[in-house]
Amino acid sequence: MPSLRTRALLDGSTSYTVAFRCGGKQTSETFRDDLAAARAFMRDVERLGAEAARKVKRADDEPVDEALTVSQLLRHHLDTLSGITEGTRRRYELIARETDGYRISRLPLNGVSRTDVALWIRELEQTGKSGKTIQMRHQLLSAAYRTAIDDELVIRNPARGARIPRTEQRERTFLTPEEFMQLYAVIPDEWRPLIHTLAGTGLRFGEATALKVSDLSLNDRVPSLRVARTWTYIDGTARKTGAPKTASGRRAVALGAGLAAHLREHTVDRERDSWVFTRKDGVLPIVQATLYSNWRKWIAAAGLEKRPRVHDLRHSHVAWMLAAGRPLDQIRNRLGHSSIKVTVDTYGHLMPGADEEMAAAAGRAIPDAFVPRKPI
Repeated sequence: MPSLRTRALLDGSTSYTVAFRCGGKQTSETFRDDLAAARAFMRDVERLGAEAARKVKRADDEPVDEALTVSQLLRHHLDTLSGITEGTRRRYELIARETDGYRISRLPLNGVSRTDVALWIRELEQTGKSGKTIQMRHQLLSAAYRTAIDDELVIRNPARGARIPRTEQRERTFLTPEEFMQLYAVIPDEWRPLIHTLAGTGLRFGEATALKVSDLSLNDRVPSLRVARTWTYIDGTARKTGAPKTASGRRAVALGAGLAAHLREHTVDRERDSWVFTRKDGVLPIVQATLYSNWRKWIAAAGLEKRPRVHDLRHSHVAWMLAAGRPLDQIRNRLGHSSIKVTVDTYGHLMPGADEEMAAAAGRAIPDAFVPRKPI
């Protein structure tokens, strides 16, 4: 553990000496008239280790213009980044500002090692960040270093291959059709078209609430809707519509006869450019907060033992499709997943009888590998 010694100097200033062990030897660092810096260095020794703390101190002592820092790199990367939504850019900027609170942000670009990145990840973990949150921050740092390599500012990416901790995720809740109808029975009539659509198509909330009447093809032989846009949040509250994140997000989704009839009745006499799902004024689109505040009341009123989220209607839809024998590649297209891997990783465990079928197939492939000596 590092220790702090204070000594008054003859010129009236104060010297603060932090004693600690580094490489098995006792050593120290001295700070003149800067108690805050001495205490910060002690914290770095405790959290990061002596060698990393000294590296941070050297970076702090260097004039800023002598070496490009990680913080400056992140901003350079964001300034040159194109092809992202305004909401995504705002989110990245928030991550960059948050990173300024960590010591890695002040390290010189060429002085960052894999160990420094690992220590930063450990710091994030110790502050309670989830695995997904840490992964987003690491991905931004790694992408910034790839930009720096392209610009010939560095020759290697120290963030490449870093291990991200896994944290527990909230379990997905799958409603049976009977449980969904139990919930649906307590939902007020004005909300039923939206809830029916979410459960009947597997659409995300942002996709469903961005639908316009012109996106519906309800009188075709196979009724369908077209996902052409979704809501993106700019700063946590303000939002606007934009194209889905991936090309597979733009898709047509077939509708069951009951849902098609429900939407036909719901949108009768509506202008083609109007929103399908609106607030009570019949003009403005539904916002997330309004639905979620009502959702909790409906769950309580339904008397369900399960506590599903709104997004669990999407998961439940997939479970129903799998129970009906629909293959994962079709479900992937219906959900708008970027790859079949996402679908398999998320829902593969729900495949009915998959283990039994594979075991039987293996048995058929090598039927003579074991012959009982005696009848069993």
